[in-house]
Amino acid sequence: MDIYEKWTTAPEDGFRWWQQTHATGASRRPFSARSMVQHSAMFSRFSHHLVLHGATVASFGAAHIESFLSELAGRSAPGTSTALRYVKLLDRLCRHLVDEGVRADNPASQYVVRTTWPTGEPVPVFLDEAEDRRLQEHVRAVAPPDAREVRNRAVVALLHGTGITSAEIRSLRRGDVAVEGARPHVVVRQRGARKERKIPLPAFSIGAIGAWLCRDDAVGDDLLFPLNASTGSFWAKSAQRP
Repeated sequence: MDIYEKWTTAPEDGFRWWQQTHATGASRRPFSARSMVQHSAMFSRFSHHLVLHGATVASFGAAHIESFLSELAGRSAPGTSTALRYVKLLDRLCRHLVDEGVRADNPASQYVVRTTWPTGEPVPVFLDEAEDRRLQEHVRAVAPPDAREVRNRAVVALLHGTGITSAEIRSLRRGDVAVEGARPHVVVRQRGARKERKIPLPAFSIGAIGAWLCRDDAVGDDLLFPLNASTGSFWAKSAQRP
């Protein structure tokens, strides 16, 4: 099977092979495994669109991109960068296919020129003062002996008290959090271009986080919120011990 046939008969296989062997980002570095999964899902969506319109990666043109982006706009929230991410992906893909002799042109290039990253930021949404106090009081309250509730209050305490992201809280380990001593804090390790930082823990959050840290099954430098903690099974087993 030559390269033209590979891309036209099994485009998703061809795309995955390209991602794993040749594709690079703006920094000329290979993509991470997570990015490859995201890109493959994006390409699969575009490939399905081409099939519905009787085109292949070797034959699609600007009209196919236009119709795909129009369809995408109807399913994406306004002001997001979703369309631009697809345009950049298709531009990289077309340039590769031109280099490989699969295509003669790059219809995505015109979209790259006229499409820019959003310049504004989403308008932040804040709790009003009364609701903020209610949330803090809920976190401060002694949780019932239920693993899920203890975990949930600790999660809310960390997110509300520190402003870290959902991705950052998922990667936290027990050793990154200190609730004792004069300066309770959480250390958020370096992630990509964002440097490591130490964030103070507000007083209202310490009890809830401490209750989660001191549970019986937590040992060593495990993830602070392991996935298997969602069922609460370990607390149930602990409660059944003589």
